[in-house]
Amino acid sequence: MKKKWKNTLLAVAAVVVVAGGLAGWFVAGAMTRSYVEPTAVPLEFKLVFAPENACSRTSPAFYVGNVPEPAVLVCLSVLDLNLGFDHGGGCVVPPPAGYVNQGALSRYLGPCPRNEPHTYRFRVDAVNEFGRILGLGETALVVENR
Repeated sequence: MKKKWKNTLLAVAAVVVVAGGLAGWFVAGAMTRSYVEPTAVPLEFKLVFAPENACSRTSPAFYVGNVPEPAVLVCLSVLDLNLGFDHGGGCVVPPPAGYVNQGALSRYLGPCPRNEPHTYRFRVDAVNEFGRILGLGETALVVENR
């Protein structure tokens, strides 16, 4: 019963996002905790982190390449490795050229360490319609305190 409910919930949320709704914040959290396929491929991932991406809700621009054909969403998540705090992210339909514009993600909360530099993990997942991860890439970034 629990698995059926989760799959139904993910499918409904994905349809809302693809249809242009504002449920990207929900899908990002649910999708990035999904099952990683044994055949998942490494994604090419390049983060363009600018000063305006820290301490704000403006998500960074990034490039993602080598996205497998059946992927319906590309989801970025951000985790503070010092505190274990989830800074959110969001999902978008895989862009044809691979570039996601700054500010495109709806559930992003920029890194903003107060007392000392923190290390943040930025992870991108390519997800199919069942919420399974077909590819992933990640990078770490140290952000100085403000």
